[in-house]
Amino acid sequence: MLLTEKMKENIFSPSEKAIIHYMFEQRENINDKTTKQIAEETYTHPSTLIRVAKKLGYHGWIELKNIFIEEIDYLNSHFKDIDANYPFNERDNVITIANKMALLNQMTISDTLSLINNDELQKATDFLNQADEIKVFSLNNNLLLCNDFKSHMGRIGRKVNLCTVDQGYEAASCNSNTCSIVISYTGETSDIISLLPMLKKRKTPIIALTSIGDNTLTTIKV
Repeated sequence: MLLTEKMKENIFSPSEKAIIHYMFEQRENINDKTTKQIAEETYTHPSTLIRVAKKLGYHGWIELKNIFIEEIDYLNSHFKDIDANYPFNERDNVITIANKMALLNQMTISDTLSLINNDELQKATDFLNQADEIKVFSLNNNLLLCNDFKSHMGRIGRKVNLCTVDQGYEAASCNSNTCSIVISYTGETSDIISLLPMLKKRKTPIIALTSIGDNTLTTIKV
């Protein structure tokens, strides 16, 4: 989950909400402000900034500020030409909608590519190459892409099993020669997260596919 999404949760006191509102309003400008300045401009106490950071899971204000600015910079450089949530409106004609959807897909590919780490990609490739069997654990909304992946892998002679029924049993039957792919956009899907202890117990390599930001799935160690 993105930090900016966490900041919208209803977990803050009125004074803490004032800090949150100030951060969204000032965005990058908070980088040059001290805690004392922010406290004065929000009519709060400097310790309130620390409480906000703690509630969001950070050690202190500086860490929160740095992560927030980094995320704002990222969001500013992606999807700025089109709103990914509402890519078209009721006044757009069909060809405009088609063009906007094409642009959104192009931007999504570029966005995903910018997030790929060479070492992590190579590690995932090695897991797949060395596996006798590949098991995919996902919920129904991602199965269309999973079936496409299975089809492509089948053409090069690799066995892929989409685990949609009794995922607990499928996880328990994995071993070190199995490569597991676990998919959750939020990284907090309980049915998926519950499989991780068994996969780790079975010493099964895990490739996790999730969204940008901190979540349970990004913290797994393989």
